[in-house]
Amino acid sequence: MKTYIIKELYTQDEDIHHIEIETIKGEQFKYTTQFTITSDCKNLITLLIGQALMLPSGTEFSIYDLLDMVGDNVYGDIYDDEVYAINILLEMYLEEHFTLCQLQEGEAENIIIKIFKR
Repeated sequence: MKTYIIKELYTQDEDIHHIEIETIKGEQFKYTTQFTITSDCKNLITLLIGQALMLPSGTEFSIYDLLDMVGDNVYGDIYDDEVYAINILLEMYLEEHFTLCQLQEGEAENIIIKIFKR
């Protein structure tokens, strides 16, 4: 499966970013996801990527571990609907630059947590 950003649009209000992601699997499965995030959300994604890059080599971590490291006072002002966007964009980056070592069931129903290795 290949997922990539096909479009990132900036509005006149520089605090809002429109992102379009396309996912393709084989020749028969293709879908596009669109969402809007604020600059705060985009900055949080950058912070989480930086946090992952600073981990010692061989460390296993999930997105939730990264969020715990930065603390909820940093991401407390992020809108709930942007959490989905954070997970999608951050997973795309982590899958491209780190090793996916396992999948775990989350505490909530139907949640799969991806564990990456630095």
